Amino acid sequence: MKVEFESTYSRIILKRGLEYYQTGNVKRVVIKDGIVSAIVNGTNTYHVSLEIKVDEILNVECDCPYFYEHDECKHNTAVLYYLKNKISKVNKVIRSVDNRKN
Repeated sequence: MKVEFESTYSRIILKRGLEYYQTGNVKRVVIKDGIVSAIVNGTNTYHVSLEIKVDEILNVECDCPYFYEHDECKHNTAVLYYLKNKISKVNKVIRSVDNRKN
């Protein structure tokens, strides 16, 4: 599984979202039934919700004012970077287990 999003977000939002992810602003991530919910600390505390199915992002929401005007924000991008990193780690473990079996 992989989460691809970089081609659909503006460069500045990607940069800011990556900074938020790298500085640990993504908190309380819960994944259940294809829905990812997270708290992202910023100027305020924002709630992010993502709906993901296999390799496709179906829906993204954030309660920050910027998202309502632009349909993208650094908060949901930070959560996407969080997921991308976690999925990459899981994939490495799976490959490692598979290599041991062979």
